Amino acid sequence: MQLSGKFLLALVIACASSQAGTVYWTDFVYGSGPPSLGYGNIATPQGNVGVSITGPILFVRGLNGLSWNGGYWMGGGVDNYPDFEEDFIITDPGIFTISFDSPVVNPVIAIYSLGAGAPIVNLTFAQSFSIVPTDLSIGLSAVGLVLTGEDGFGIIRFSGTLSQISFSSDVYEFYSSYQIGADASTPEPSAFILAGAGLGGLAAIRRRRVAKTT
Repeated sequence: MQLSGKFLLALVIACASSQAGTVYWTDFVYGSGPPSLGYGNIATPQGNVGVSITGPILFVRGLNGLSWNGGYWMGGGVDNYPDFEEDFIITDPGIFTISFDSPVVNPVIAIYSLGAGAPIVNLTFAQSFSIVPTDLSIGLSAVGLVLTGEDGFGIIRFSGTLSQISFSSDVYEFYSSYQIGADASTPEPSAFILAGAGLGGLAAIRRRRVAKTT
């Protein structure tokens, strides 16, 4: 069976961008006060990814948490706000670590009210990030690895495939809430094979066309 160039091109594009814009958010299931440990799960098309949080979090809300349905957390390449009314809450300064039991692609953190009731709160990350230009993002700014919140609402994105995100908070605040998401978990090898086959097919078609014209 021969595949047309247009079909192979569509196949490659589909493999590369089928999940573009869709974020898979954490379903939190457990959390405790300081010294704290929180658990959750991200259900991606490639499978479930376990999430754990360590650090002086106040608590994790697996039910009856924050309603994230707003423009603060959608737009700028994020097509869907968090679909779980769940979050983890920080008040105390300290060092925090978010770990994934398998690598995730382009993880994001949704933020609610960073720096409310405090002069300014700085979160210093170990990994580079950018602020997503969502529809209503306010009160967040970044310089290098430092995110500053003045009652900030929005999303930050980490580029690449990560197994861990760590950060520190420098001051006590009234509270801020967080949700964790990712574009996907690490793609299955078959996805790379399929995309590679599509690229190889395109190259073969091009060689045949060149041969016919010479």
